[in-house]
Amino acid sequence: MDNTSSSFCKAAVFFLALGGSLLALPTQAESPLTEKRMQTIETLGHLTGVGLFCGHHDAAVPLKEVVIEVADKHKMDEATRAKLGFAYHSTRDKAFNDGKKGEYDCPKLQQFQAEALLAKLNVSQAF
Repeated sequence: MDNTSSSFCKAAVFFLALGGSLLALPTQAESPLTEKRMQTIETLGHLTGVGLFCGHHDAAVPLKEVVIEVADKHKMDEATRAKLGFAYHSTRDKAFNDGKKGEYDCPKLQQFQAEALLAKLNVSQAF
């Protein structure tokens, strides 16, 4: 083999190795935002909206911190954080607006606190 053939072989081996490592990169299927996980975040958003509408601010506002903690714990990139935030905020806003339309009765504070605690537990189990 001459020097050119040897260089070509080395380059081919390099690209094959690179291609193999590209196949090992995470795929969409390995996203931290599975359907179950997103549902738990949406539940937090929904409860926050209900809590804010019904005047349970002190119990509702900390639910957003759970979402932030999840993103930090899993070192989520900006795009993933944006998806998580959108799921939380859109369901929060919808629940608040549904309350304005009279689509649900406000839970008593103790019931709301119990539902919020259960939602936080579900998030910690899902993530």
